[in-house]
Amino acid sequence: MTSRWAPVMERHLEELVRLNERLLAAAERRREAMIARDTERLELLLAEEARLAKAIAEEEQRRQVTMIRLGGELGRRPEELATTKLADLAVALGDESGGRLLALRERLQGTIRQVQAINQAMSLLARRLLPYFNELLEILLTGAPGRRAYTRGGRAVQTRRSAMNVLDLKV
Repeated sequence: MTSRWAPVMERHLEELVRLNERLLAAAERRREAMIARDTERLELLLAEEARLAKAIAEEEQRRQVTMIRLGGELGRRPEELATTKLADLAVALGDESGGRLLALRERLQGTIRQVQAINQAMSLLARRLLPYFNELLEILLTGAPGRRAYTRGGRAVQTRRSAMNVLDLKV
């Protein structure tokens, strides 16, 4: 079946693939910046990722509108449109156009999985490194890590040594 909305849907999916591939590249560069401890580059990359995420959300909204129009064009009832899947519409479109939509969907899903894997790895790395960062901050701010002391009830508490603060240093 020929459809005037199928090519529009293809363009939306192509744009989503392109944007998500750019997001994947930015996430990989963010991982490299974290490993290299390059905070300036990390800030720039986080800003770029935020811009890409906004562009992806906007394109996804346009895709959803097109999905509703395509579903209507293919005879879906209005109450069905909210739950209609791209695979259902691809089957209704037929081999050529539907096949292109499904191929784009697979490519998009693969890219999204790659971005999620990098984000998950970076989240795990950040959680593992957090105690070390906290201790480093404590050393930088107080001059020494806190010492353990115990109350009469046996509860462990952190105490602060009186030490020179790095902010007190004169250069």
